Amino acid sequence: MAKTGIFGSLIRGAERSGSDVAVLVPFRWGEETFDNYMDCKSDLEDRFGYKIVHLMNGAIKMRVSPFILSEVLYA
Repeated sequence: MAKTGIFGSLIRGAERSGSDVAVLVPFRWGEETFDNYMDCKSDLEDRFGYKIVHLMNGAIKMRVSPFILSEVLYA
């Protein structure tokens, strides 16, 4: 089962005024489209009132993957 999680400055307690919220979002296979990505981002920003930076689970670059996955807090 894929999970949604948050990571970044918010998890580390290093957020500042104007910080964005970094979200790791799962999409079902075949639904990883630009439109779905942007709809998800827009919906999260509307709901929570923060700028959202998010990654699809399968789009994490290998060089940053260990850092993200070590701190992600899943919902």
